[in-house]
Amino acid sequence: MRKRWSIRLRAALVAFAAACAVFSLIGQAVAQTRVCRDLEAQLANFSAGGGSPRQARQYERAIEQQRAQIAKAEAQSRRANCGGGFFSRGDPARVCQSLSNTLDRMQANLASLERKHRQLGGGGSRAERANILAAIDRNGCRERQASARERQMDGGRGGGNLFDQLFKARAAQDRSENESRRFPLEDEGRRRIVVRRGNLIEVQPRVSGTFRTLCVRTCDGYFFPVAYSSHADDLDRDAAACSAMCPGTEVELYMHRTPGEETNQMISMSGVPYTELPTAFRYREAGYQRPPGCGCSAATRSFSIIAGETAPPMSIGPVPLQEPVVPRPAARPDPAADPETLANLQGGLDAAAIRKLLGGENSGSELTASVSAPTTLPPVEERRIRVVGPSFLPDPEAAIDLRAPAPNPVP
Repeated sequence: MRKRWSIRLRAALVAFAAACAVFSLIGQAVAQTRVCRDLEAQLANFSAGGGSPRQARQYERAIEQQRAQIAKAEAQSRRANCGGGFFSRGDPARVCQSLSNTLDRMQANLASLERKHRQLGGGGSRAERANILAAIDRNGCRERQASARERQMDGGRGGGNLFDQLFKARAAQDRSENESRRFPLEDEGRRRIVVRRGNLIEVQPRVSGTFRTLCVRTCDGYFFPVAYSSHADDLDRDAAACSAMCPGTEVELYMHRTPGEETNQMISMSGVPYTELPTAFRYREAGYQRPPGCGCSAATRSFSIIAGETAPPMSIGPVPLQEPVVPRPAARPDPAADPETLANLQGGLDAAAIRKLLGGENSGSELTASVSAPTTLPPVEERRIRVVGPSFLPDPEAAIDLRAPAPNPVP
């Protein structure tokens, strides 16, 4: 009896040790997968950024300006004796707390600008990239990806032990994000182009055929065409064109084979289908309203520079007095003038303009003399005007008094 219990105890201990070893291996595999995923993400940031050199320079200038503002805020904090324990003027607690909060926001904004600059391809050195590649090789990340692809190709054949079948879903969930996607060639028998995550494109060997590229706005899934017949070597160019066409928001280049595939079959340069995008076709939903920051016409500057409150500069020395400025008097139009006269004044038609139109100063002087001199008429005999009828009023001697009869002649 004792011997039988001893055998059972030994079997139980062996089974327990085996289970512990299995779960230890599972934990190591999961940790190894996470390490490989983090290394591949770092390598993607150091490889080819998704922005243009112009955008990288903009972020460089913004980083320099933000650092300058941080230096000014730190100088103000030192002048206020913040952190020293003794304060000399003002309301020290409130001033130092405000400066501390401002510095925290500045540091956070600087970190965000530097992170975006690295994503655009402006950060990182060759030594750092070499260290990341060496860490990937030490952890065997590329070998694990190759074996995962082989298992995926053989997964439909069935087989495997009970342990593999139980943890099949877990292994599929934890496999590396750097999974490659292959595009079929025109011969329909071989797949040669491999598009990896991180905007890295590998062609093994040179691919034939064309792609239709589309620019997808990730905030609402809206897309528009970039090129209709691009080759594998043109994808970087189309990605830059996509960013330039919609600079106000985050966009990503998608593509599909042409002819033979439709728009709903397009995938990104990282190998993710458009239908797996969380915002796929959101812009087509009923009642959809585009957010304010989700548009290609938004401002190209997607960052801000936090500045501290600085006192206005004070001038040294006496301020020179400035002479008062007296406005020049201007002639006002006569309210009683007729419209024609007002129109002549507004158009600049005066005596000088009339003299100029008549041709010279002589004509003008004659015109002035003739206008200023009194008007005299020549005698009636010398007039060249035909006179019709007598004068309007008779002479006083010949006037007739209508109120009294004419005097009778004295006999």
